Amino acid sequence: GEILGSQMVGPDVSELIHLIAFAMQSELLIKDLSEMIASHPTLSEAVVEAALSCIGKPLHTIKI
Repeated sequence: GEILGSQMVGPDVSELIHLIAFAMQSELLIKDLSEMIASHPTLSEAVVEAALSCIGKPLHTIKI
């Protein structure tokens, strides 16, 4: 689906929000973010994990 916006709270979120801003400006879809390769261990993995969760394919969380 289309990315309409994002909310982030916590330390170091300024390191992550630019990924969402870029995705929105580039009209990327959530699926596109879920296919992004993030280095490990990094904070950017959280963006990929959130996108994967949105499409029902979480990698590091339990699907309920």
